[in-house]
Amino acid sequence: MEDMPVSVNFTIIKYADDTVLLEFLTAKQPSALQPEINKLKRWCDDNSLAINATKTKEIIFSNKRDDPSPAPISIGNHLIDQVDDYKYLGTVLNKKLNFDANTSNIIEKAEKRLFIIKQLAKLQVKHSTINLAYKTFLESILVYHLPIIYGHLSAENISQYNHVIESANKLSKKQLADVGNISDVYQQCLKTKCLRMTCTESDGVLVFDKLPSGRLRAVKYRVNARKYCFRAQCVKFYNELFR
Repeated sequence: MEDMPVSVNFTIIKYADDTVLLEFLTAKQPSALQPEINKLKRWCDDNSLAINATKTKEIIFSNKRDDPSPAPISIGNHLIDQVDDYKYLGTVLNKKLNFDANTSNIIEKAEKRLFIIKQLAKLQVKHSTINLAYKTFLESILVYHLPIIYGHLSAENISQYNHVIESANKLSKKQLADVGNISDVYQQCLKTKCLRMTCTESDGVLVFDKLPSGRLRAVKYRVNARKYCFRAQCVKFYNELFR
């Protein structure tokens, strides 16, 4: 979509056949989303592509007490629904950016797979096999997007994650994967993802500013939500590693 101009307040993210159009607005700034949607539709029409308007949703992220109420947008003659939650690439996003619904979704999937650990332990297979099953079927669900969302999880969310890990350890009758809680899992995932992104510079959305000293520019924040976000934690880890 290189030929389609996009305003400075907009970012287009594509993954396979999914397209996300992000608009960044400050307080009381009017939205220009409808003109950009019209521009996108014309580009698709000119390039023999069709937008499935019935599957298109609008979600407004805001931490204000009074939610902004912009005018509804449309694609052609189809009015786009405004939603409070939306599942994108396996992660449930909430308009207030809390992850209660996403945590419930992940925990529900993980708890169903505890049965695998229980059956393997009952059959008295080798612990290495149980450990492999845990990492393959259970931990793979728990760590999905974990480095990105961990800093935004509530204490109740973290408790739910830990409950699943504790249950798996009890069923296997021995600690699995050398981790005792979700914080340990998070630290391992964070280090892996940070090194991959900062050393290879492979990410096209999250850009890190490198200083002449070789360190990364620290993230400025005024609230804890940004202090514990992935970008801030990644910069902190990188600078501690290479100082």
